[in-house]
Amino acid sequence: MRCALVDSEQTVRDAIAIATRVWGGTPPTDEQLREQVREATKPLDQSAGFQVVAYVDGVPAATGGVTRAGEVARLWGACTVPEFRRRGAYRAATAARMTSAADLGCTLALVNALVDTSAPILARLGFTSYGSKRTYRLVLEDR
Repeated sequence: MRCALVDSEQTVRDAIAIATRVWGGTPPTDEQLREQVREATKPLDQSAGFQVVAYVDGVPAATGGVTRAGEVARLWGACTVPEFRRRGAYRAATAARMTSAADLGCTLALVNALVDTSAPILARLGFTSYGSKRTYRLVLEDR
């Protein structure tokens, strides 16, 4: 298992491929890709956030990002492609994000986690639950 900062065109493409497979959506346009690469190649201390990719046997397996707000690391978008689940890629990506955030002076990390998937992994890594988030959907009747 190897983790890398998303800091080149190739690692940006790897992170996009993982996220698109897991979360859906469409890949970025060429201009959007160029902008993502420009952002990713900034020095970490000059950027509001960063992303990592975990590789299993050289294949992109998991990704996740961090947005920094002072000393707080806000973790977001972590996901693992189905064929690499239960092999430690999510944990490795989370550990890499935490290490980089700590190196940048972050002393607290916040994350929203799905109860059935990432929450148990995060609890094993030492995260503490401070509450729950509920999502509601309004269904309008046809008029």
